[in-house]
Amino acid sequence: GTWARGIDGNNIVGYYQDGASKVHGFLFNGSSYVNLDNPMSVGATMPRAVSGNKVVGFYESGFGAAAFLYNGSTYTTLSAPLGFGGTIAYGISGNNVVGYYVDSSYKDNGFIYNGSTYTTLNHPLGAKGTILTGISGNNIVGQYIDSSSAWHSFLYSSGTFTPLINPI
Repeated sequence: GTWARGIDGNNIVGYYQDGASKVHGFLFNGSSYVNLDNPMSVGATMPRAVSGNKVVGFYESGFGAAAFLYNGSTYTTLSAPLGFGGTIAYGISGNNVVGYYVDSSYKDNGFIYNGSTYTTLNHPLGAKGTILTGISGNNIVGQYIDSSSAWHSFLYSSGTFTPLINPI
């Protein structure tokens, strides 16, 4: 199977499973495919988003999931400083990366990484976790898990969380 996960202009990123069931990342530029297999991975590499020549996603490390940033030539592991059980990157816009990390109490915490600093961003009702899944400019989307384990989607913009509820 092939799973496309992110697009920016003609660039599409995602991952595929080969005949031996190994999962590989890919970048499709509109005419050709390039494998994106993080050399630090002990298993799957799963790109999730692309912005210009930068790709983010996660890979299987020997200690769980690890986020990566690929700039066209170099893979950099992204590890939120409070992360305990893994870090996952889901979105990128310019130099800003969003995703989540798992803390020592096994709670998911949303993060924004601007290239030098990690900032935790959790929804105030996310008693059981927050996951940031996409970013475009200053707008961030994600989900939170409330105290009754129900999932909710939101838009975060200009310091305000707005619920995303499909009326259908």
